[in-house]
Amino acid sequence: MTAKQLFDIVSPLLQLIAGVVSASIELFTGLSVALFIIDGIKAKRQERKRKGGITAMFVISMIFQGLILLLGIYACVVDSVFSGERAKIINNANVITLGGWITAPFLGCEIVDAWLSMQFTQKMEFKKDFLTRNFHIVEDIEKENFR
Repeated sequence: MTAKQLFDIVSPLLQLIAGVVSASIELFTGLSVALFIIDGIKAKRQERKRKGGITAMFVISMIFQGLILLLGIYACVVDSVFSGERAKIINNANVITLGGWITAPFLGCEIVDAWLSMQFTQKMEFKKDFLTRNFHIVEDIEKENFR
């Protein structure tokens, strides 16, 4: 087996794992922020301190978000072949997430294939300068604030 063949096998698997991890972190973050806000409101009404577990969960989720920014992960939620293509073409996403309960396996494979086959700004040559310039602006903001 050549290195290219091994890469062709391992690369989609690593991208899938990255997508699952990213989706899990996003879910964890969303839940922890909501719980943190709700617990803060309840704590104020009941004149008590915030619950330590919820506060710890919130802090951990913020650390995860910081790591995502540091690692340069650009993730998109996709639900169709079109949105999978556009995640790469417009957002230059290096991670996509799919709903496991709502995406049929065949459709999921089609979405991933479409996403993998696209390049940043492909099919959008008329907006290539705009998309590239804005993507670099985002990278500059990240470098200035998060790296």
